[in-house]
Amino acid sequence: MTSDSPRAPTGRAAVTFDRVGMAYPGQKAGSDLILAELSLTIGEGEFFILVGPSGSGKSTLPKLFAGTEIPTEGRVLAFDRPIDGPDRRHGMVFQSIEEPLFQWLTVTGNVGFGPPVAGKSRKECREMAQRYIDLVGLCGHAAKFPQ
Repeated sequence: MTSDSPRAPTGRAAVTFDRVGMAYPGQKAGSDLILAELSLTIGEGEFFILVGPSGSGKSTLPKLFAGTEIPTEGRVLAFDRPIDGPDRRHGMVFQSIEEPLFQWLTVTGNVGFGPPVAGKSRKECREMAQRYIDLVGLCGHAAKFPQ
């Protein structure tokens, strides 16, 4: 196997959804969950495809893995470590421009999310975020939230 070849499955669990239930605001745990009692293991190097009808949780599952959503019930693990928020070691590719924004962070927080994850200092993060906010003409909106 060369370095350009895909990795063969190793049998080691890369992602584990352990009895995961997910309700969005306005829903109650135990009733009308988007996901209920979901248990699934995806092995390291395994190719995984998720298909299903609209509203079945296809977008929710990768958000849980990325840490942008936290399950209402159960837990999500990456290599046996609990996922409790966004982390550079796991993520997802978004389908639309709205989805990559963290709704609980301001424009500055969203723009400045990557640098600290990559190990930059707080000062460097603030400066970088401000530079890009100014560059795209959002300087009057830095403290606003996406919605």
